Amino acid sequence: SNNTVLRLSNITTLTLDNTAQEIEVQIFLKDNDLWRGKIATGFLSTAYAYGTNFYEDGLLTVSVPANATGLERQDGILIEYFKGADSFVFTIPVTQSA
Repeated sequence: SNNTVLRLSNITTLTLDNTAQEIEVQIFLKDNDLWRGKIATGFLSTAYAYGTNFYEDGLLTVSVPANATGLERQDGILIEYFKGADSFVFTIPVTQSA
């Protein structure tokens, strides 16, 4: 049988140590009209550009800040896709060690 997997990124989850680091995430347009970063709700809220529309596959640079909290923390890289009048948000879960 032919099964097609809707793969929207080169990664599905991200687990990091507590250091500051820069990650490049490949984002795939697939059969959508456009994609754009959407503001994260936690420690990644200022880590990547959001609001700019992209009409082809591209790289999203994520600048993860160091974790000095002493606690593991979680957030998500949010990518919003649009197809006509419809949209959906794809989330890449991110866990950063203490």
